[in-house]
Amino acid sequence: MILLAALALVFVQQDLTTQFEAPEGTRVTLWAESPLLYNPTAIDVDARGRVWVAEAVNYRQWNGRNPGRHHDAGDRIVVLEDTDGDGLADRSTVFAQDLDLVAPLGIAVIGDAVYVSCSPNLFIYRDTDGDLKADTREVFLTGFGGHDHDHGLHSVVAAPWGGLIWNAGNAGPHFVAGADGWNLRSGSLYNDGGESHPGNRAGLISDDGRAWTGGLVGSIGADGLGMRVLAHNFRNDYEAAPDSYGAIYVSDNDDDGNGGCRTVAITDGGDYGFFGERYWQADRRPGQERLAAHWHQDDPGVMPMGCENGPGGPTGVVVYEGKTFPSLDGAVLDADAGRSLVFLHRPRVEGSQLALEHGFLLQTAPEGGGERGRWFRPSDVAVAPDGTILVSDWYDPGVGGHAAGDREAYGRILRLAPADAPPGWGALDASVDSPAPNVRGAALDAVRTSSAPLSPPALSGDASLDDRALARRFWHWAERADSRARVIEALQHANPRVRWTAYEALARVQGVDHRRARKFAEDASPYVRAQVAASLRDLRWSIAQDALLAHARALPADDRSALECLGIGAQGKEAEFFAALVLDYGDELAQAAAAGRGGALFELAWRLHPVGALEILRSAASAPAASEAIARRALDAIGLMPGREAAEAMVAFALAGPEHRRAYAGWWLRRNADGTWRTHGIADAVAGDF
Repeated sequence: MILLAALALVFVQQDLTTQFEAPEGTRVTLWAESPLLYNPTAIDVDARGRVWVAEAVNYRQWNGRNPGRHHDAGDRIVVLEDTDGDGLADRSTVFAQDLDLVAPLGIAVIGDAVYVSCSPNLFIYRDTDGDLKADTREVFLTGFGGHDHDHGLHSVVAAPWGGLIWNAGNAGPHFVAGADGWNLRSGSLYNDGGESHPGNRAGLISDDGRAWTGGLVGSIGADGLGMRVLAHNFRNDYEAAPDSYGAIYVSDNDDDGNGGCRTVAITDGGDYGFFGERYWQADRRPGQERLAAHWHQDDPGVMPMGCENGPGGPTGVVVYEGKTFPSLDGAVLDADAGRSLVFLHRPRVEGSQLALEHGFLLQTAPEGGGERGRWFRPSDVAVAPDGTILVSDWYDPGVGGHAAGDREAYGRILRLAPADAPPGWGALDASVDSPAPNVRGAALDAVRTSSAPLSPPALSGDASLDDRALARRFWHWAERADSRARVIEALQHANPRVRWTAYEALARVQGVDHRRARKFAEDASPYVRAQVAASLRDLRWSIAQDALLAHARALPADDRSALECLGIGAQGKEAEFFAALVLDYGDELAQAAAAGRGGALFELAWRLHPVGALEILRSAASAPAASEAIARRALDAIGLMPGREAAEAMVAFALAGPEHRRAYAGWWLRRNADGTWRTHGIADAVAGDF
């Protein structure tokens, strides 16, 4: 097979608008197609409007699987250009072709670094002489599970605060070391879909002392230092996308096709509830709804699942921050190859969380799509520096099951632009306000490395900046003594999202200030209070005590996200926190909790469930006046406590508790007999008939 380094062909632009449903006033055109590219898994756009494509032609082809097109020299990274400005790519350059690239799942172009995600490695390629061909390659990180697997390492993206945000699916184990020697060790029970058994397992402990499980979202400096996990227990979080306020959005898919796919705005430290040491089906309680069981929504310590999208196969995600489509500013665009569409989710502060309003950006029209419409499988969505939107199409009769039905590996890229826009690129913005996330990230990095002080207009002339652009600057201003006062001032801003960004930007530079966190317990926004409470998780109890108690007093009723965020802040100090809460709330609330009447102390006993909460939980489960919901929640909390005292309390309840609740306690005994409580001598009790 002869492979050309650059391919230039003549194409005619095709208007595909009638084949799709898109926002009013939007034109959908074919920007590129095979043979310029094949089987695109991920795309990015650089400051010059060149589109970089990660291909997966050699996708899972062992033992005769997925026959068809094959690249003997390895999978490729290609760069597509529209050299004549007619809105259609006419040049394809092979930037890199590498035997170590087997179905890479991610690409990010940030400055001169081209990050390619291909488990077990995150590579950095660089072109040192300007010919659009990789001259150097380094392994930035290695040790991710999921080689030639959909659930491995996905695209990295520039973090608003500098460095990278990375994410990986649950095809572990992941044994990854940062440049400073910090070790990630993470896994789960998932061992399916690969060429061989990978030895994935749960319960691995990273150097931060935590057991991260399943799919992960994390961050790391561009120098390889400071790696940390931000959230975990996804199934296959295909990409992570930040906005300028620092919120991070991921899509995630279920594993049984019954409608559990989701898009989530994550909280730092959050557990998103798939499974670790046990499959979710084994944890499904009697009478529990499937979706609640699937994402462990009735378990203390698990964050709300996010926006349910139904069945599908979620893929690439980006946040639109541009003026070309003003109505989309701030929207989360997430592709779903399984559903043949691109979702549009609008974030809004709702109580203590960023809720996502469900909608659609692009989907095939009911009629007129033809074969190519039916086979539309969007693998990624990206924003160009002119604010137009690109969607890569894997193009296949199906998705899932690790199969590829298109033997030719055809692929294409669609472009969404205003109907009255010229065919080529508009003005390409390479500034810190570029609508292209990684172009914006490179510009922010350049500002950070500059030794020149911030100009006065940047400090005093920000009245013209919208809140998003203002927040975007905080991450740098917080690092500079000559501008930090502007960030501190923004702690009083009218917009709660701006206040939170100012708080987080300062915390990233100065560390979490427990006095500032204590003051934020008085903030008017439950969202801000919840995020600040979660930020306390790495502080010792002696330092975080006053702030945690203040946030507990401000805890809104019936707000699961706020409760979980407070629990995140209390990680590693649950026993001391609950003991202090009992004293702080007093006898009246303690008696109400024990009597099964619920209330704030009961909710915190359920969420924290230290040994010191056992008596309250046991009393609530036994109380004649307790509703079945309260009694079950109390038993759930006891069932998730690891100690012998909890096991013995459950045995006693199963034998002598209220008759109509004994069977539920018996389920917990059977569930834990060969797991959490296997060393506590409950085998005889389990052998009984409950």
